[in-house]
This record gives sequence, structure tokens and C-alpha cells, in this order.
Amino acid sequence: MPPKQPVRRRYRGVDEEQRRAERRQRLVEAGVAVFGGEGYHAATVKAVCAAAGLTERYFYESFRNREALLLAAYARVTGALRERIVAALLRAAPTPEAVTRAALAEFFTAIRDDPAGARLLLIEVLGVSPAVDRAYHEALREFSGVVAAAHQMVRPGAPEDGIDGELLAAALVGAVVQLAHHWVVSGHARPLQAVIDTSYAIFIAVARR
Repeated sequence: MPPKQPVRRRYRGVDEEQRRAERRQRLVEAGVAVFGGEGYHAATVKAVCAAAGLTERYFYESFRNREALLLAAYARVTGALRERIVAALLRAAPTPEAVTRAALAEFFTAIRDDPAGARLLLIEVLGVSPAVDRAYHEALREFSGVVAAAHQMVRPGAPEDGIDGELLAAALVGAVVQLAHHWVVSGHARPLQAVIDTSYAIFIAVARR
């Protein structure tokens, strides 16, 4: 006889595995809001659970500690941002100018529209632990890959004149991240369009080079 399949308990038509996944998602979203609002070091598990509408029992069902949640929240923010930028690249006309402006406009608009996510992305993950540092640098590498892919999309086979394309993409991402960090810390002291235009000038200067 074939082995019996495990019986899954259901509540209001939803099985336990799905409910657990939904609780985890609520905690991740609460982590973004609380870590990005109060600051990671000031935030508590209790505050995150209150924002998620869950008890601490359910927190430890999904996460070992606050740092584990921070990593999940950071992955959620970076993943959503990367998807927005790639979608903007694909919608743009296939020219260096159009692709560059579309990606930068999408990035800085997202930073402006999601203050908690922006603070988590640019500030709260810095200097927490070696594991979080690795996640931060891996995210930078992924965004550098997006920049390099966009360059190949609009200028396939373009000569590099001895310039290392991977290093160049990393440098451009670093410049944009530093500009975004400065903008967020300043409380968006400069208008959105000024920030987009400034970062665009850096990219286009490099492209023309």
C-alpha cells in the first residue's frame, strides 16, 4: 500500500503552512516599517509583533532573532526595488539616455515614496554584523549587474577602451547609493528632479567617455 500522506490541519479553508507563510510575510512588512521608522537598534521584537498584529510566539516561529528579520526585510526591500528598476528599463526606449533616466527616476521615486524602506536600505543595515554586511554588499553587486546588463542592452559590443566594465558598474552604483544616502539623511532637502538630474549627469558623462 502507498504511504499515507500527512494530514494538514485547515482553518477557514487555509492550511497551516499557508497561514505560517502569511504570518511571516506580515512580520517582514512590519520589520520594514519598524526598523525603517524607529531604527534597527531602537526597535524591539515586541514592537514588530505589535505592528504585525501577532504575538511573540509567532515571531519565533519564523525568525531566530531581530537580525534574521532584518535580513528578510532588507531582502524584501531590495528585491522589490530591483524589480521596479528592471521593469522601468524594459519600458524605456533602447538608448543610453532613455534607459539611464528611466532607471534613476524609478530608483529615486521609490526612495522618496517609501521613507521606511529607504532608511532600511541605506542606513539601518550598515554596521550591524558581518552577516548583514555580506547581504548589503551582495545587493550592491546585484544592482551593479543590472547596470552592466542595461549597458549591454543599449550598446551591445561597445568597446571598453581598457575600462573594466564590472568595476565601472560598481562605481556608478556606489555613486548613486551615496547620493541617495545624502538625500535621505538631509530629509529630501533637494527636489526629486534635481537628484535625478545630478545622478543622470554622472552616468551620461561616463557613457560619453
